[in-house]
Amino acid sequence: MVSALLVLLVIPCAISISTSMVRAAPEKTELRFEMQVLEWDDICVWAGGAVADLLGEVGIKVDVKALSDEIMYPNLYERPQRYEMYTMSHGYEAVPNHVYRRMHSSNDYPWGDNIYSLHNDTVDKLLEEALRSVPGSTEFKIKMNEVQKVAAENLPYIPLFLSDDTHILRHEWAGEVRVPGGIFTSFNPLTVVSLHNVTNLPSGRHGVEFIMASKDVTGTNTCDMVNERTAFMLMLIYDRLIAYDTNLEPIPWMAESWSVSPDGRNYTFTLRPNLKWHDGKPITTEDVDFSMHYVYEQRPPILWPDIQFLESTKIVDDRTIMIRLNRTYAFGLHSFGRMIPILPKHIWEGVKWDDPRWNKADYIQIGSGPFKWVERVDGSHWYLERNPTHWAWAKYGGNIERFTWKVITTEAARILAIKAGSADTERYETDAPYVADVGKDPNLRLVVTPSQWDYVLGFNLNVSPLNEIVVRKAIAYALDMKKIVNIARLGWGSITNSTVPKCYFPTLYNPETETYDYDPEKAKALLDAAGYKDVDGDGIREMPAVPKHGLTIAVSPSGKGATDPAVGKYEYYVGTNVTVTVSPLGGYEFEYWELDGAKVSTKIMVTVTMDKAHVLTAHLKEAIAPPPGPATVTGKVTDAKTGGPVAGASVKCDGYSATTGPDGTYSLSVKVGSYTVTVSMTGYETRTASVSATESKTYTVSISMPSLPPPPPAIPEYALYAIVAFVAIVIVAAALALRRRKPA
Repeated sequence: MVSALLVLLVIPCAISISTSMVRAAPEKTELRFEMQVLEWDDICVWAGGAVADLLGEVGIKVDVKALSDEIMYPNLYERPQRYEMYTMSHGYEAVPNHVYRRMHSSNDYPWGDNIYSLHNDTVDKLLEEALRSVPGSTEFKIKMNEVQKVAAENLPYIPLFLSDDTHILRHEWAGEVRVPGGIFTSFNPLTVVSLHNVTNLPSGRHGVEFIMASKDVTGTNTCDMVNERTAFMLMLIYDRLIAYDTNLEPIPWMAESWSVSPDGRNYTFTLRPNLKWHDGKPITTEDVDFSMHYVYEQRPPILWPDIQFLESTKIVDDRTIMIRLNRTYAFGLHSFGRMIPILPKHIWEGVKWDDPRWNKADYIQIGSGPFKWVERVDGSHWYLERNPTHWAWAKYGGNIERFTWKVITTEAARILAIKAGSADTERYETDAPYVADVGKDPNLRLVVTPSQWDYVLGFNLNVSPLNEIVVRKAIAYALDMKKIVNIARLGWGSITNSTVPKCYFPTLYNPETETYDYDPEKAKALLDAAGYKDVDGDGIREMPAVPKHGLTIAVSPSGKGATDPAVGKYEYYVGTNVTVTVSPLGGYEFEYWELDGAKVSTKIMVTVTMDKAHVLTAHLKEAIAPPPGPATVTGKVTDAKTGGPVAGASVKCDGYSATTGPDGTYSLSVKVGSYTVTVSMTGYETRTASVSATESKTYTVSISMPSLPPPPPAIPEYALYAIVAFVAIVIVAAALALRRRKPA
């Protein structure tokens, strides 16, 4: 529910301002949260249930709500977010770029990966320093170590475990390639071009047909892959420049070679010879150049973090292209070599990234991958056939002629299909209860690798009291990770105690990262100290009471918790008791903030005196009303002429700053007060607006930016010489003409 209050400000007419006041949700009376989980992911559901049970043991009530991905993904990724807590797997790639995507404040935009709304200057600074370091350098590792420490201190999400990739395969198939992350992932194209049947396949197949059972994909837009199912299938159709081997080292794919400049800004790729699109047209660096600019200029949200540092491209010849970045970027090879799909220019030129054709089931897309699109029917199947001209078949020896995606929505039905021979495997790892059956069936075999799926407990930091670190740390101590893995995966998983876990990124893991070993008593103590107590005895902790004016302060002479009394320092404790040592005799005046959890509530001025008998007396001198909490300034920056969003604009609000996302929106958390919002962007006039954020609410400041006229074309130096020469010739010619003229 939003009640809008439009405030007109005296500003240039090119700027439109609207201020909207968002009505806050009803304040919680209990420490109770809703946790969203994906209904189709049994691991997610079981993990969420285990988390809820463990939190219940320390007095935190969690209501688990299972949702379809069509509902849950928008709840998490749209803005404002519509969740409090969630349990879900996100998935690692071949490099730890997830840390930047999930925790840098610039990625807090609709469908950006910072779904927690973490805005932390220290985290941002460390991430930027890590990304600006040369790929593979010592500096990069040092900064990633520091990022892990700060992430553990802030806990925007709690890493739970990395699921093992337990994949059931029919015994007729061999040749899978065990890349970390799993044998079937969107960054492992090796398995599908290596699989071959070693015995006759079950009857009813269309030639050498490999059948994968799964829930249906969500769309088929390679610029908008919202889940790994879609990403995996489109990888079979659209090739990338590089791939990864079993050690997650980059290997040639479309590009037969590449080089990176010493400063990490120039990437030169050389394509394999004789590459062709599925329609037979040749692939050249014109297509690579087109693909990079297609994604950069149209800025689809999911691919924007990978393409955002593109500065320019230079086609050297039909097979060689240089991609220049506007800064050193540690993940540049992965982003430009693996994440950006190479698209056929002759098909997609002039077409928007969100054109409906991308997601039409009956629109046959043309790619360059090892398989061609044949037929797709929503909710039923997707048929691909072998691309016989693809170079990888000869190199890796696979013999699949037809790849079939069969839609089977439940795990039990998928297992039955695999046992019956109407499917060969499933897209995701096999649920743990079925793994034990593999040894009992001679037609099945089990393949185990480290999975890419990192299950986490995530928090919406816009929700109170989840925005309090003491609550998040108490939750972390309340979680028995071993128990969660045993319940969710029957032990088929590795506990993750870092955002860059040792089990997946061993060379980058920081063993000095703060860990939260299972300690429910410590969790209870933290909550007790913060004022979250079960007052009514129903097993659920109540929210702490807000201190009132006229509060009586009790002072103890025990000295417990005191610090350096000689200079009058002290420590305070949440609640009504303050422990302090006063020495020598005399009166001392000090102030402290009485807390409501971790939020400042009331400032108390107290005078403490001690007599000769060492009796301490505290007198309330003054109680000052609490300062208002932070306000939020948000809005959208648009082009004054087209009305379209202006992405990448710099938004400054006095000491606060943000960058607009692909949809032109930004969000700033500021202290209450009056501010000047300044928006700047290359090619546009800088614009300012005023906002009076006087309460702890959300204020919207939307700004329209007129574009600057293009600068007059510079006159080349050779042109100036030509003009001077021409003028000189004219003068000489005129002089000669005058000399030849006869007198009348």
